[in-house]
Amino acid sequence: VFAGVHAQQAYEDEQHIIATGKSMIGVEEREVWPDGRITWCSTSKVPMRDDSGSIVGIFGISRDITARKETYLRAQRYAEEVAAIKEELEEDARMAGKLQRSFFLSAYPAFPEGAAPEDSCIEFLHHFNKSTLVSGDYCSIQRVGDHKVGILLCDVLGAGARAALGAALVRGIMQEIEVLADDPSASLGRLTQQLYPLL
Repeated sequence: VFAGVHAQQAYEDEQHIIATGKSMIGVEEREVWPDGRITWCSTSKVPMRDDSGSIVGIFGISRDITARKETYLRAQRYAEEVAAIKEELEEDARMAGKLQRSFFLSAYPAFPEGAAPEDSCIEFLHHFNKSTLVSGDYCSIQRVGDHKVGILLCDVLGAGARAALGAALVRGIMQEIEVLADDPSASLGRLTQQLYPLL
């Protein structure tokens, strides 16, 4: 004896078959048993006719598809969880991309110091075409003197969050050691000393 909800639906389905003569093929039905157990079946029902073709009843068969249905439901839940994680990661990547854009130059220094940009004796131009939301690229331009500039172009191997994190480390260290900008050898030596234990 099925629970009321299931029994009512089955009754309505069967009345519809008798009234219309239309079969019901492969309909998935959820069954709740008295002990609370839930099973699934695939049910097909067709009209039963007498010799004159009049519908006198129905007959059908139900197959237990519980294992298949539970596998499908688990896969569906997993897909929903993966989609939620993916959306969260993409949002993190978008935020990291916005943060990383703040690393890049918005204006070049003028030389000598205090000169108007159009009067600078050193001119700069750059173009950055990133292939992913975040990457391992970083550019630093530091004034070394009135007519000298120090430029560091950094490209951390790979792409994505790990490369971006490496570039962020380089940027942080470069800010700490900018006093060494006029000595490339010392700058790179100190940069390597500080990066090595971190990486």
